Amino acid sequence: MATTKVIPEVLDLRGGLPDYSLAATNTVTYLDAGGGNQYNFNGAYGLYGVVNGTYVLSSVSSSHPIAILNNGKTSLISYTGAVNEGSQTGPDGNTYTYYSGDVTITVSGNFDVVSYACKVHGYMGGQNNLIYTNLHSDLGLKIPSGTNNNRPATDVAGMVRNNTNETSESSASCEEYYNGATWQKINNTFPVTSTDIITVTDTQKFDRNQTTPTNNTRYTYSFWVKWSNFGTAGNIFICTGQYPSVAREEIQWDNANTRWFLYFDSGSADQGQWNSPTISAPTDGVWYHYCFQKIAQQAPVLFVNGTSIGTWTSSAAPSPPAGDGTSTRINSGSGQHRINGPQWASTYGMNASLANCQFVDGSIQAPSAFTTTSFGYTVPASYTGTWGDNGWQLLFANTGAIGTDTSGNNNNFTTVPAASTGTDLVYF
Repeated sequence: MATTKVIPEVLDLRGGLPDYSLAATNTVTYLDAGGGNQYNFNGAYGLYGVVNGTYVLSSVSSSHPIAILNNGKTSLISYTGAVNEGSQTGPDGNTYTYYSGDVTITVSGNFDVVSYACKVHGYMGGQNNLIYTNLHSDLGLKIPSGTNNNRPATDVAGMVRNNTNETSESSASCEEYYNGATWQKINNTFPVTSTDIITVTDTQKFDRNQTTPTNNTRYTYSFWVKWSNFGTAGNIFICTGQYPSVAREEIQWDNANTRWFLYFDSGSADQGQWNSPTISAPTDGVWYHYCFQKIAQQAPVLFVNGTSIGTWTSSAAPSPPAGDGTSTRINSGSGQHRINGPQWASTYGMNASLANCQFVDGSIQAPSAFTTTSFGYTVPASYTGTWGDNGWQLLFANTGAIGTDTSGNNNNFTTVPAASTGTDLVYF
């Protein structure tokens, strides 16, 4: 049988469980509950459960003779008693014999649910209060098995079953649940679906020529990264310009100093940088979501897994660094966008996997604009806002053209590496 992580939104482990299971012999007492009499078995009241077997309700009072309302289910549950107190129509409209003294109940199969009632006082708390509990034990929940041909005749939202006609990871069967409209397979032991990714080395880069931006004073860059190994050099995520001949701007993680830098220059002059606080280095083999926000002549803001890493400082504090002018360079419309390395060297990229790289021209967007949640985990999502003319989205689903922009702008990357493609569980 497939092993699946139980998700509270899918399965309520207490659904249908009785509050109390009847013992072989059960003491019967009576309680005046809210102005009406009520049967109590073994000193407690709640939903009672039974399995196949024989159960005795001992010393039922002649003031409260009892019947099990088993119309249509007599082959599954029957009863008799020491003293026959006569027959009459029960509260469900059918005729039953009522007994006092020791009353014996015999359960032979799954009757689902029945009521019990007093000849004098009606249900006395017994309406739909005795259930068959063959699907439950102290060992846990047993999920019914079967195929498409023997699903329940009436599907009810929340039903869970083990489909022996389907396969799942490391199993010849597959657990599935009914969501109110269709039966859904639960294929994995983890409730996060796969995302398209690429895996690159530090020399594999993406390039596109910028187009005229909607607003060159600001941008947001969202991306997911899972490093495979770190070097001591910088890891440039996105840049434009080529030192020393063309004005540049570079977003870089410096593993030697465990902090981020945003470098500027005007070619060989006006060199400056913004420096992030020192933070812990990322862990190899773990996915991280980064959301980088930049407004011209203001300190950058970087969120890692939804949390800001803190205030950046300028190399020309308290003023912006040299080169950080009234227009951002990465969203200037001039030069190229390059992912995974600078334009002045062949290395300084990442040895890593990438997913959902999204660039928004002309607006500052929160990390939540690029993510969603799945059963408590944060996972990638397509951005649904305005991209701006220089914006783009790389989702890497088209393995034959991994530089395809899916934002609708057709800002495709024309130079792409021979990176390996695949899928992974991308989340934090």
